[in-house]
Amino acid sequence: SHSIFTIKVHQKDEEDKSKNVFAKLNLVDLAGSERQKGTGASGQTLKEGANINKSLSALGNVINALVEIANGKKTFVPFRNSKLTRVLQESLGGNSLCTMLATLSPAASNYEETMSTLRYANRAKAIKVSATKNEEASQLSRLNSEIEELKKKLAASESGAGGDRGDIGVASAERKAMQEKLQGQLADMQQMVSSTWEDKAKLSADHESQISKALDDQKKQTKAMQEECRKRLRVLEECRKRL
Repeated sequence: SHSIFTIKVHQKDEEDKSKNVFAKLNLVDLAGSERQKGTGASGQTLKEGANINKSLSALGNVINALVEIANGKKTFVPFRNSKLTRVLQESLGGNSLCTMLATLSPAASNYEETMSTLRYANRAKAIKVSATKNEEASQLSRLNSEIEELKKKLAASESGAGGDRGDIGVASAERKAMQEKLQGQLADMQQMVSSTWEDKAKLSADHESQISKALDDQKKQTKAMQEECRKRLRVLEECRKRL
């Protein structure tokens, strides 16, 4: 099976509480692709081998998409097609550096697996990644500048006046809606700046949980629709046989 070991690092400045540097290190040991005729697996072992091959195939699709992006093409990256690729999303396509080690077998009987691994690694090395320092102070300054911009827009909308008398009602309603939208954005920004790192981590975890729940609900709905289609198809086949 695959093995993933994650180390999270959070560095705090005792003198300046606004300075926080954080990082994450993913150590991943990928299981090798298994061929049933070579391993002779059966039962639960065969099922596990099929799941390993499925996740490796999903990782290969992600690597192919990232390579196309590196070559200047706009392509959707299917990170959510597998739990493995979802975990490795930040390592492969985020603010990170990535190193891949490919292990090969010198045995002639493993020729096909060796060539497949080499092609895998050759595609992976074409991915372009870059990393910048995850320092909370720089993010705070960016958020503060965005807050100032929102305040300016809000002040401009409050001081603005409508045109003709016939359009005063419409302009006033539009201006009020814009002010409410800007005030909401401003409140969210200020809350983000004032919240602690622990609050942000919890908010991120809650957001991730909501996304995961939405995906699970979507899968259940899709499965239910497929089952309903199969039932209707069986009914139609029975009707056709009777006729």
